[in-house]
Amino acid sequence: MDKRRSRPVRPAVRCALAGVMATVAVSSAWQVVSAKSTTAVASAARGHLKARHHHAVATEADNMKSVTLRRGDTLTVTLHGGWSTPTSSDQKVMRDSGMKPMFVCPPNAMCATPSPGPTSTTSATFIAGSQGTATVDASRAPSCPPGRMCPMYMQIYRLSVTVAP
Repeated sequence: MDKRRSRPVRPAVRCALAGVMATVAVSSAWQVVSAKSTTAVASAARGHLKARHHHAVATEADNMKSVTLRRGDTLTVTLHGGWSTPTSSDQKVMRDSGMKPMFVCPPNAMCATPSPGPTSTTSATFIAGSQGTATVDASRAPSCPPGRMCPMYMQIYRLSVTVAP
């Protein structure tokens, strides 16, 4: 029968193991804190976005949802796939920041003019002005080649914005 004696753990190894355990504990605690601090994810799941860090970003996934901002906060609406430029229903509540709408030409495409195509991206930034409510709207229709049958429909994008004091 082979008897093996256990050796005492050296202090350097014990210190290294303690450091690893402390790092794991801090990392786990940080993940729990950061998961609790992202209320926008849970809020968005309920159909209501919450602005974080005074800037909210909305995409086509936020269609027919709402966002609450404070005066001076910004909202950037970025839509992919041939949407018109987003506009505000009330310029006093949500005014265009003065930045020109951004048109991004798709990779490997030759874009001579910024006309919305099925793979283009349109973006607009708004600044929350006076207290009240407004909607940010955009629309798109199917992009059909000439001489082909085309479905007759139009998609509407609408984001309700409430500006609190």
